Amino acid sequence: MPVARAGLLAILLLAAGCTPLKEVNAFANASQATMDKAAAFDGYGRFDYCYDSVIVYIDTGKYLRQYDCDCGHGTAADTMQQHAYRIMSAYFAALAKLADAKAVIKTAPLSTALAAGTYGSVTISSTEAGIFSGLMTAAQDVLTDRYKSKKIEDLLETYHDTVSRAIGTLMTLTRVSKDLLLVMSNRFRGKMDTLVEKAATPGVRLTLVALYRQKTLEWQRVAADDDRRYQALAKIQEGHDSLFQGVKNLKGERLRKQMLDFAGNIIYLSQ
Repeated sequence: MPVARAGLLAILLLAAGCTPLKEVNAFANASQATMDKAAAFDGYGRFDYCYDSVIVYIDTGKYLRQYDCDCGHGTAADTMQQHAYRIMSAYFAALAKLADAKAVIKTAPLSTALAAGTYGSVTISSTEAGIFSGLMTAAQDVLTDRYKSKKIEDLLETYHDTVSRAIGTLMTLTRVSKDLLLVMSNRFRGKMDTLVEKAATPGVRLTLVALYRQKTLEWQRVAADDDRRYQALAKIQEGHDSLFQGVKNLKGERLRKQMLDFAGNIIYLSQ
């Protein structure tokens, strides 16, 4: 296990204290941290993609005004996804609290449900919106002590399938984001090849090459971030599946080791 990952995992275990389910708590905290990081992300998103796609896909523009575009739908898509991650963060905070009733859990306020609709290239169906709304209700009930049974078993048996579908939706959105970038990057390369070939002077050619390199490196970094987020979500989903399958033996040695392994991998992928 890499030193950084081992150190962060040790901090999570220390924070879990003497709770009987400290490994479950560590997994839930690592998952919550990943969701929090995604919710707080303010880097390259659908808004930025919208503006870049105008430059790449418009071939006939001769004036700046012809490249102006209303990218409000990109902002709406970014906001929607951040809210979805906040809901997932609250769910894993609730799971962490059930693993350690004495833990003080901090979560972002969840005042509104996820709204169904089309956000540019992103569509959230009413079914998907309902999935996230159900998780929001469950998290609020646990975190405000309205969850009657106060049992991890009941939470997992009630919401396991819902969590799996919600994480699957986030994974799909992440993969679509990367695919759109790759298609745009390939189109950009072809366009720049033509422009560089027809450049009137070495200075213009150098400027075009520099622009191409700048944008390509930016998109490669974004695609790499998407890959890491996708892999982290996959590990969280796999860990939640294992927890559900072992729900009748939460203190078993095998499950405890699995939860620690998942927590460590999630932390590593989310760095």
